[in-house]
Amino acid sequence: MAMGLAQTADAVLGRADGSLDPILPWVRTGKRSRLVIAGFRWTVAMTAAATPSDLRDYQHRRLALADMIRAALYVARSRADDSVERHARALLARLAEDRLRLAVAGQFSRGKTTLMNAILGAEYLPTGALPMTSVVTTVTYGSAARATVRRRDAALPIDVPLDELADYVARSGSRRSVLEVVSADVEVPANLLRLGFAFVDTPGVGSEDELSTATTRQYLPQADAAVFVTGFDSPLTATELSFVSELQQRVGRLFVVINKRDLVSSDQVAEVESYVSERLAERDVSGQSVHSVSALKALQARTAGDHQMLAESGLPALEKDLLGFLTREKAQLLLDRAAQRAEELVADLQRDLRLGELGSDVETANEITHRVETEVAGLRAQVADTVVRLDQTASQALSRLLRARRASWRAELHSELSRTTDDMIRIVDEGSPEGREGSDVSSADIATLLTRSTQPTYEAWWNKHVAATREALTTAAAELIGDLTGTDGAVVAMGRRAAELSGDRPSDDQGWSVADVPCFSIAPATWTIPVDFGRRARRRGPTTEEFQAATATGIELASDRALAELHDRLVAAIPRWVERFADVARHDVDQAVTRFRHQLTVPPSDTDRQAVADLATGLPTFRTGLRDLVDDTSPVAVEAVDPRGAMPSPATTRQLPTNGALTCVICSRLQRALSEVLSHEQFRLATMQRAQAEHASEGGFCRLHTWEYAAMASPVGISAGYARLAETLAAALDEVAAQRPASLDVPTTGREFAPDLARAVGEQVTRTDSCRVCIELARVEAEQAAIVAHSPNPVQEAAMTGGDRTPVLCLHHLAAVLAARPDTHRARTLTRALAAQLHRASEDMRSFVLAREAIRRGLITTEENKAYEDVLRLIAGLPALARPWKQSED
Repeated sequence: MAMGLAQTADAVLGRADGSLDPILPWVRTGKRSRLVIAGFRWTVAMTAAATPSDLRDYQHRRLALADMIRAALYVARSRADDSVERHARALLARLAEDRLRLAVAGQFSRGKTTLMNAILGAEYLPTGALPMTSVVTTVTYGSAARATVRRRDAALPIDVPLDELADYVARSGSRRSVLEVVSADVEVPANLLRLGFAFVDTPGVGSEDELSTATTRQYLPQADAAVFVTGFDSPLTATELSFVSELQQRVGRLFVVINKRDLVSSDQVAEVESYVSERLAERDVSGQSVHSVSALKALQARTAGDHQMLAESGLPALEKDLLGFLTREKAQLLLDRAAQRAEELVADLQRDLRLGELGSDVETANEITHRVETEVAGLRAQVADTVVRLDQTASQALSRLLRARRASWRAELHSELSRTTDDMIRIVDEGSPEGREGSDVSSADIATLLTRSTQPTYEAWWNKHVAATREALTTAAAELIGDLTGTDGAVVAMGRRAAELSGDRPSDDQGWSVADVPCFSIAPATWTIPVDFGRRARRRGPTTEEFQAATATGIELASDRALAELHDRLVAAIPRWVERFADVARHDVDQAVTRFRHQLTVPPSDTDRQAVADLATGLPTFRTGLRDLVDDTSPVAVEAVDPRGAMPSPATTRQLPTNGALTCVICSRLQRALSEVLSHEQFRLATMQRAQAEHASEGGFCRLHTWEYAAMASPVGISAGYARLAETLAAALDEVAAQRPASLDVPTTGREFAPDLARAVGEQVTRTDSCRVCIELARVEAEQAAIVAHSPNPVQEAAMTGGDRTPVLCLHHLAAVLAARPDTHRARTLTRALAAQLHRASEDMRSFVLAREAIRRGLITTEENKAYEDVLRLIAGLPALARPWKQSED
């Protein structure tokens, strides 16, 4: 619509004679078909931008792609394809966030986190000799450093101190395992992150750590680009080479970093770089950038402000490469990656529709169903076998774990309890050198006191080792768990094979993480510390030595009992844990089979066919159009970008304060006039008989303004003002009803008289040309339209708009102003002003829909939240004025 206004203004107002006649009927009648251009259709939206480098061009393309993905989501929903719907929603979330994700990957101890800290300029993320990243940690820009973590099945993240982050993300972090942390988010005030991208620290990969590798593999399809880190101490091992080959296929851009260059000489640096490049070329890993750095040296240089050391670290060259990529290629890569993944989803939908078409033939449907059921039966047998092996593997792993750690677990508990009880002994004993002899303290009292004081210590110990056991079992059975978490995708593949439809499941369905592992929680056993002073001590009161000895014995017994309880409950929990895996796997198979049958038996609708066909042609065209999209924004200019990644718009697109409603200036003046005239009339009708008589003779107000008046007036005022009108109307209706047909000589059944009666009654209905309020509003509207059209002086216009800017008009009042014959420049300016507002509001509404569909409400701005109201006011005017005030011509 906005573009239609602008284009029509250029076409018509550019005429030599400045004639406005062609545009007036179009605006006045509001022919939406000519206004609704293809801004909501993808092909035009892609070519509507002015220049490739314009940020608005990027915004148009981003929202156009979101429209296409939403269309795919709706088709997936109608076809009951949960996988495509889930992936489509994830793509929408990516577009709503508008942030490029740069994953940092590599094997353990390669210095990934140290490299990130060096680039960020401070030691924000935890580093150490042991694996420090066991969950995906996303780092984005924030005005202040902060960290949050997400727990399994938790709706909201929890804030954690940044200097304690290691305890929540490191492999050895007790809080991570106890809280079941599945991801972490860190915000830091690093200017580089203001370019609109996020660093993602991934767990180390390697053949010996299948859990971390699976977690990283699951995340990688979400990354747009990646930095792979190897080291000069053992550059690009066979495992790393295999992984980096896979990595290149999953991300749009790959940077290879050889870390720890300070371990070798400058000659060896060149030699290792050449070796790495050659090995990458052997595996067809092309187009990558290879950099040698010393992350530790770079971090030290950044901290100390040593520019010479920083240059020697090799980091500036990597940063320059990254910066060039982010400023020149980010926009194109972000959209192209999303469009490519959308094409994969559309291919899945095409197979879904084809499946529905095949199912329309009963014989074909039965044959396909039989093939699938045969394969699914085999899959169910595989699941049962995997469950048995999982039970065996978990049980064996638990036995090994208990044998290896039983003594250390007991010693740990005993030590913690002893520290706690030593403090309690000093308090209870009160430091008396004579001991507690003669005291009335009992064993039961001491036992209760010690039990209560050590309960938190015991529960923390219990929960810590239950969590550690869960992780050990998960790691030991990682391969079997991976087999059980992919059963739904296996059914999809079976269905496609049975129907002879090519194609794999979406690439997102790779790997798994701890979030996919069923809960493994065991409530602590009842905790007590038995204390027995002995008969003699009970009779006379225990001495200090007897008190300490009894307490120590109680701790020993309690520790033994706690360890035995933990052992027994862990062993008993294994079958339940394994059964939960089995339940999930069987449920996934059942659900996948149900979805397959639905897709086979429900024919595709024409709407779905057309939507998918449009997407199948629109997405490749969209990607082709991205070739001319180059983001030439310099780093300095990008500094002004909002931290959340929203693209700034030209200043001309928002002319009213962002905290106010976007309202037509003439509508605003009419609303004030409406309030003034109704206030005046309600006072006159309530207090003046002459006014009541005039009101009655005129037939009152029109229907709309009758209720506007009623909302303002009091019951007493309405009763006083409308009594005369009611009486007058009653008399008129009595007279109408008493009328007889014009000729008594003509026989009549009574029906012939109805039209005459209808006309007579219709004359009593108040029209806009007799309603006082309508007449006043028509006068004010004409007056204001003339003022806006000719703008006699800047002061008067500033008073109307609240500042020195072009007035905003709704569509109805733009037509009224153009009918007042402003000069060509003025007409062009006013028309473009409305077009600009509609452009911006259209973008805001589409961004609003994108964020809502992506379930990212936190990204919705105030302007986006109210954009739909702005558009309604710009198209239809204010609700109270939704009526043509022009007086009737008939």
